[in-house]
Amino acid sequence: MVTYADLQAGARPGGEVRVEGGGLVRGADLSNWKVSWLLFAEATSPLSSLLPRPLKPGRVGREIPLFLECDFSGLTCPAFDPVIARFVRCRFERVDIELNLGTASAHFEDCTFSGRWDGNFDARPHALDPAKRVTVRGNDFTGCRGIGLQGGIDWTANTFDLSLHLVLWRGDPNWGQIRQIAEEDGYLRNVVSSIEGHGPFGLGQDWAVLDREHVADDLWTRLRRACR
Repeated sequence: MVTYADLQAGARPGGEVRVEGGGLVRGADLSNWKVSWLLFAEATSPLSSLLPRPLKPGRVGREIPLFLECDFSGLTCPAFDPVIARFVRCRFERVDIELNLGTASAHFEDCTFSGRWDGNFDARPHALDPAKRVTVRGNDFTGCRGIGLQGGIDWTANTFDLSLHLVLWRGDPNWGQIRQIAEEDGYLRNVVSSIEGHGPFGLGQDWAVLDREHVADDLWTRLRRACR
């Protein structure tokens, strides 16, 4: 079994890794870690998922794992599940990560990201999380490909890369023009209809961030001009 105390002490196990026990990891150098599967488990009881949210046990840094000012740069993991862990002022630079379930409901605050992060940050809390909302704010996504944000995250609370990301917001004065452009592409049409609350993607908010890799050059240029 691998614990958070092991990570603090310098352990870097490979293969499939499940970290157990909860706790605080402060200032650890976890850079260039390569694993095939990585899960950060909490120390709460499985019965916690059945309790109403105000009664769920769990203290951050005790039962709920907290990574404070840790360096995950160069992390390579095709199946990453942070569950309900908290990451504060951590570095995820030059990473190659795919979220195991496609979505993470962990908390990320004042972190930096670059490389490839294939998956969505979601503000809707995990069933085991006593928090009413998930914190995703103060993060810098400059140079990070593949990200999505959903579940009610404030789009003004994080920094995006103008060369890689484009925020489509329903409150944009040019929303009608944006909708017209989106009608020319099936993916964009689904994104816009989901922003409006009746599309296939469960965004749970009135905006979405587009990734440059998913949009044709001409449409990207026209959307960029239309967005304010």
